[in-house]
Amino acid sequence: MVVFVCRRVITIRKGTMGAFLAHLRILSGMPSVAPGREAVIEQLRQGIPTMRENGLFELFTFRSPELAEAIGVELSRDPSG
Repeated sequence: MVVFVCRRVITIRKGTMGAFLAHLRILSGMPSVAPGREAVIEQLRQGIPTMRENGLFELFTFRSPELAEAIGVELSRDPSG
């Protein structure tokens, strides 16, 4: 079974980096007490191993420490500093 996420006019296949990023965008716009917030956080947490496997966190870092903390991603440290 293939599930898709539609956000605006963009269709993203579930399980891809695109879906992970779409969920991050959704979470970043949600108030901390919004209904459904925990479900979005859980979806993101389930995708973290795949994102690590694909090297996403080696190439990019979060602008929002609060967002990274919400989903349980440790912010990378600058190896030169």
